[in-house]
Amino acid sequence: MPPRRADGHGHIGDVQLAWMESELRASAAAGEQVILIMHQLLVPPLRADGTLPPNVDWRQDFVDNRLDVLRALRPHSHVRLSLHGHVHANTLASQGGVVFVTVASAAEFPMEWREVIVLPCELRLRPRALPLPPALVERSRLRETRGVNDVKRGLNAIGGGYEGATFDAVLPACPRTAARRLASAAAEDEGDEGDAPGAEAWEYDAAER
Repeated sequence: MPPRRADGHGHIGDVQLAWMESELRASAAAGEQVILIMHQLLVPPLRADGTLPPNVDWRQDFVDNRLDVLRALRPHSHVRLSLHGHVHANTLASQGGVVFVTVASAAEFPMEWREVIVLPCELRLRPRALPLPPALVERSRLRETRGVNDVKRGLNAIGGGYEGATFDAVLPACPRTAARRLASAAAEDEGDEGDAPGAEAWEYDAAER
């Protein structure tokens, strides 16, 4: 385990990464499909102009060895979805056949939880508001945290980006074959070094837009 870092990045240690790879191999052999859940982000939810939303920070919101985690995922076409928190916002991105989603917070604006429906070739992601007085929700909206609260309702990095709207998505998401995933990984490898917007080649599959 590396020493605690002051910049706030998460880290997936060697033991945990080996455990994940073992579980992925076992689930593939069993014919299962997989949803990952981790706190900090693996893939940047870029807006249409290639920038991060104002409430997402390269310095503290990502797993610091996320490229190692992404490489471990590439051979496994049965990984469908990766769910994350940390930024307290609804965002959506895709890489290597996996849909990466962050969810808004139930404790602060927009005070929602996320319903996830997994079908054979489709993912349905729907926000569900808590049954709270509108005045309480508005008070939370006005008490901004980490920038612009209105952005937290939704940012879609697959469809070109949108903000300030209720986040409800239906995505085509048939499991990709390992051969297709490994082929698409070659282009992504060219951008695997660096840790700033634009430094990595994040490829979005046109069939998933």
